[in-house]
Amino acid sequence: MVSLYNIKNNYSMKRLFIIVLAVAFSAYLHADISPNPIKAKGIIPIGSTNIQMVSEVVNIDMYMGSSIVDAVFMMKNLGKKESLEIGFPFVYFEHLMYDFSQIPTEFNAWINNKEINRDKFKLCPDNDKVWFLWESTISEDETVEIRVKYKLPAGYKKSNFFFYYLVSTGAGWKDSIESARVAVTIHDIPNDQLLSISPKGYAQSANKVVWEFSNFEPSEKDDIHIRYETNKGNYEKYVQKLPRFIIDNIEAPQKQYVMDSINVHDIAMMRVEKDSENGSVYIYTKDFLYPYQSDGNTKIIAHRGFWKSPSSAQNSITALAHTQEINIYGSEFDVLVTADGIPVVNHDDAIEGYVIEKTNYEVIKDIKLKNGERLPTLEEYLMEGLKDPSTRLVFELKPHSSEEIEREAVKEVVKLIKKYDILGQTDFISFSLFICKEFIKHFPDANVAYLGGNIAPTELYKAGLNGLDYHISALRKNPQWIKEAHDLGMTVNVWTVNQKEDMLEMIELGVDFITTDDPLLVKALQSASNPPTHPNL
Repeated sequence: MVSLYNIKNNYSMKRLFIIVLAVAFSAYLHADISPNPIKAKGIIPIGSTNIQMVSEVVNIDMYMGSSIVDAVFMMKNLGKKESLEIGFPFVYFEHLMYDFSQIPTEFNAWINNKEINRDKFKLCPDNDKVWFLWESTISEDETVEIRVKYKLPAGYKKSNFFFYYLVSTGAGWKDSIESARVAVTIHDIPNDQLLSISPKGYAQSANKVVWEFSNFEPSEKDDIHIRYETNKGNYEKYVQKLPRFIIDNIEAPQKQYVMDSINVHDIAMMRVEKDSENGSVYIYTKDFLYPYQSDGNTKIIAHRGFWKSPSSAQNSITALAHTQEINIYGSEFDVLVTADGIPVVNHDDAIEGYVIEKTNYEVIKDIKLKNGERLPTLEEYLMEGLKDPSTRLVFELKPHSSEEIEREAVKEVVKLIKKYDILGQTDFISFSLFICKEFIKHFPDANVAYLGGNIAPTELYKAGLNGLDYHISALRKNPQWIKEAHDLGMTVNVWTVNQKEDMLEMIELGVDFITTDDPLLVKALQSASNPPTHPNL
């Protein structure tokens, strides 16, 4: 999945964003034939095929503004008689105004030297391309010759023109391709205006470039790509205006080739910053971010308990009890300590106008939650937690007004943790780094994570913490922190993740925990079928 984050809301950054998209998602792709893979508009794929592409011979005449492709494919049926639809992807990324209601006259196809009648073609739009489909029947052991010839305008980006021929689309046929030859004759483009030719391994003489392949399974690395400029020097002027590209924390020395060297499908995340004259684009690849990619076992934490359930409320005993019923990692809850040293479970520092740390417990003890429960004490919460040792208690001690008060608050908490011998079931988190360090003093082997989102994992590790628990926006801005934390043996939790797309993104990034108000949705996304439901729903 490609994500773009942290794009500033001003003209220059919008322009930079457009540049990123223009570089990353280029236009025209010319490709060889494929067995029809489309699952839309009534077109049904045949699945596997026993037809082999034995050979492929492609001759291309490339001009400054267009190209003519003449491709011949020898196809052999290695199985029984087979009828199938053959598709040719006719691709227009940029010229979306093209009228696809008619087969363009620039496209022709033949089978065994017999031209296919144009009324036999079917058009099938599929996202960014339109497929020309035609039916064919190939008998057992029969070899047929399929030829396609077409003309298309050159691909164009602001910086250069280009030509693509996708050898890789031939991978859908049976077995490997025995031989392939792609020859490009360049007609009216001076050599000093050719910017790049790929892949390597070609032979070049005069104005002809030739690739030879044998016994190969075609992939994207085999795709032909020629880039050129129409006027000498235009490209260099363009390059000077490009932003810096930082890939996996390393600046690319040849920024103009960044997106040519990276498959967009390998990009996990991108962000744009105005931190230099032309700005910077930070790119993180899946290999860099996902070495610890989740296997679907990202653990789920109910934020303030499973309170989106019948008769429940945030930070209530019922919310904890309902969390225990749905078989997830744990229940997060918030704690503050009253003026007389009683830890209570509540998110805000005040309740019904009473600042908790400045109020004695007797004053607030009968305040009701939205579900009618009385404000729970930590002791009551721990007692409920002991009923199901498999549900972790993710204990957030809220910041208090001074380090001295925080120190005393930790002491009161520690007394109860020891009283109920529940340390092995408890994880500690806090926005106060001081509180985190105090917990570590009392419980050196405990799981302690910082919530603030503003400290790199290395610094937290030096402070003795073994986890970070950051808002989703912090991990999007600094996705490398996930790998950095894992390399240090630390865990990564993300909060508060309530949207399906965000959950999938974080699971793919490989976080260890997701804290959410909708734990059942995360469970459903992790299940192939039969999404779980709460027993009382």
